[in-house]
Amino acid sequence: MVYLKKDEDAAALQALEGAVKAKSDLGRAWWWLAQVRYRGHRNNEALSALREALRINPNDSNSWHALCMVYGRLGDRARIVQALSRLAS
Repeated sequence: MVYLKKDEDAAALQALEGAVKAKSDLGRAWWWLAQVRYRGHRNNEALSALREALRINPNDSNSWHALCMVYGRLGDRARIVQALSRLAS
């Protein structure tokens, strides 16, 4: 994502939201969208995007790891443990 490398999060967010709207089965696009939302401290929106990424690809270790990061920021230790357990399996 060129926008992310240039710290153009607003442009990246717009592009990614357009991508998942046009083709909602793009798990990697949902993951990237979560990354941009996380960078902007939009934690609940990041969780939503990660849940969608994991619905599409439940074995995506990057999405599970990112989920742990969001739960960590939210202070939800129980969900971190659940996500780490799933990540390790």
